[in-house]
Amino acid sequence: VKSCLHFPITHVRFNSENKSTSHLPVCTNPIDVPQCSVSCDNPDLMSYLDSGSTPDDVTNTAQFWTFFILLSLSWVGMAVVVSLGDTICFEILGNEPQKYGKQRLWGAVGWGIFSILAGFLVDHYSASSLNKNYTPVFYLMLAILLFDLFVSSKIKVITLV
Repeated sequence: VKSCLHFPITHVRFNSENKSTSHLPVCTNPIDVPQCSVSCDNPDLMSYLDSGSTPDDVTNTAQFWTFFILLSLSWVGMAVVVSLGDTICFEILGNEPQKYGKQRLWGAVGWGIFSILAGFLVDHYSASSLNKNYTPVFYLMLAILLFDLFVSSKIKVITLV
């Protein structure tokens, strides 16, 4: 929501006229509080709350559109790569096209393993930060691409004239 900051609350204390009461939040609807003050141990969150600013719409940023265009181009290129990869796979399988399912299975298993590994790396390297650190995933991707380039260079290409 443009004018709200949402974060989980585990304990609420109301102070009024020298009385303090504590409650566990069980709200199902937003609470309309005309004036309130927030105190938090996290300095980054406090600086955000003190500034009174709200996050901008990300679609108004150059970074969003750059990422969107590059991601779109990536998926267009990926469609070509997957089609060529399937064709190469069938060529390598030769007279045993029934083994194609096993090839796809192990591709999916590899995808799943590296997705879990990437998530673990992001969580591990972001543990002490408010923002996620995706740097290890880029290095992992670089290593996988270099390995893929090496393996691809070893495939024998048969040219038909």
